[in-house]
Amino acid sequence: MEVYSWDIVQATILSQAEVAGTPIPESFFERNNFFSPEGLGCELTFFEGTSANGVFELLVSSNDAKKLAEYVSQEYLGTSGRLTLSGITPHVYTTITPCTIRTPQQYTKALQKVKKRNKANERLRDAIAMWKNAADLINSKRYVFISFDIEVYEMDHKILLELGWSMFDSQTNRYMDQHYINNSYRHLSNGRFVDDQKLKFMFGVSVWASLDQALTEFRKDLDWCVRRDGGYILVGHGLENDIKFLAMQKFKWPGAGGRGSHTDVNRSAVTASLDTETLYGAYSNCLHNPPSLGRSMDSLNLDSWCLHNAGN
Repeated sequence: MEVYSWDIVQATILSQAEVAGTPIPESFFERNNFFSPEGLGCELTFFEGTSANGVFELLVSSNDAKKLAEYVSQEYLGTSGRLTLSGITPHVYTTITPCTIRTPQQYTKALQKVKKRNKANERLRDAIAMWKNAADLINSKRYVFISFDIEVYEMDHKILLELGWSMFDSQTNRYMDQHYINNSYRHLSNGRFVDDQKLKFMFGVSVWASLDQALTEFRKDLDWCVRRDGGYILVGHGLENDIKFLAMQKFKWPGAGGRGSHTDVNRSAVTASLDTETLYGAYSNCLHNPPSLGRSMDSLNLDSWCLHNAGN
């Protein structure tokens, strides 16, 4: 069965009518008219399918598309000319399935499905690109990878209880780990909704300090990376959330070349940001409802310890 992209069919009919000097009314393809009980759209056979380059599309049978072009020719062009769809190149589509469209609402729903699927596919392609970029950055053995984490108070997310980070120097294959506990809230602990692991740092000695002191030490390590390598790689699980918590504290990231500071991490000396939620989505071929860090590591047979400690 031969099918055409519905978008291409519409565009071809409109453009050919305009070239013929008899443009059809703009309202012709308007969904409330086209898919009204007496509308032409209700007589067409629609499908959904994926093209060879991975684009999800709304399709129409080639026979119905040609009948539609013939109707427009007779109704609007008269002796001015005749529309032809012979210039449309048929594409190969996979997983073609029927799509019932008999009302404007069904048409809207079909278009929303197409948009949602393509957006998901685009996100997955970006995730796979991030995965490949991560591998290239590791293999280049040039930068320090800085994985940082924040633990907030479960009853008030404006209160930061812990800040931890692990630095992997890809040039020397060395790990350096830090864990700071906010001594201003020594009396607060999680445990009702989130495990309390703040005293279970597994990779060194925890430091009780003010939040300002912890952020100062974090900035010192970032500055060292910039001085040596010109940039650094950020790593995190749900990285955007942790970046937002730092933004709430007015944290300033080092600028490129060690010049200046920026509250916007994207304007800083960061070379790349790698979110392990996204990387796992690329690995599993699914970005929907990403699993927690613990469940991601379990599925990869990786050991983990006390993950609700920011230093781990």
